[in-house]
Amino acid sequence: MKFSLGSIGLWLGIAVVVIAAILGFALKDKLFGWMPGPGKVIETHTVVLEKIELLGKMELVKYQFADALEYVEDKAWMPHPKVIMIAAGEAVGCVDFSRVDSNSIQTFGDSIIVVLPAPELCYYKLDQQKTRVVSTSFTTLYGSAQITAEAFKKAEDKIRESALNSGILHDTQVQADHMLKPMLEALSGKKVRLVFSSNVPSVVRPG
Repeated sequence: MKFSLGSIGLWLGIAVVVIAAILGFALKDKLFGWMPGPGKVIETHTVVLEKIELLGKMELVKYQFADALEYVEDKAWMPHPKVIMIAAGEAVGCVDFSRVDSNSIQTFGDSIIVVLPAPELCYYKLDQQKTRVVSTSFTTLYGSAQITAEAFKKAEDKIRESALNSGILHDTQVQADHMLKPMLEALSGKKVRLVFSSNVPSVVRPG
């Protein structure tokens, strides 16, 4: 078979183009193969977000209290009504994971930062079965039921105050970190850092 100089040049040109294309693809894989594609990042965000949202408002820490309370109303020159009671109750700290949205999750290389709502004092309440009035004085002069109700309210407020002063919000944050971080790292295959926001209410009304 005979080849002209023109056909030889044509085949050489095609060979050069093919070799250049192969080298180009190989070089692209070497230079950019380590970079995650945008689809993978979006998929990771979606999976992480769905997993967190499923947790909803999760109760993470419970404090239980028992206290002796003396409630006295100052009635100036009149006898002071007094209630002595043994108060028992509980306070619960939680995190509302349903507040997390796509803007709360950021990816930086092999790390993910998740911004979570601040821990909340979900509720605080007296245990009506364990709380009891030990004694009363002069309550019948002003309405025993009303005085006793005020004493119960003060006892419930004391539970709230004691829980906050004892660090229930901090303990709730620590517990959320211990529970959620390993799960998200296993799910995403990335190092996870949890950051808690202070832009939501930290205390709600009694439950």
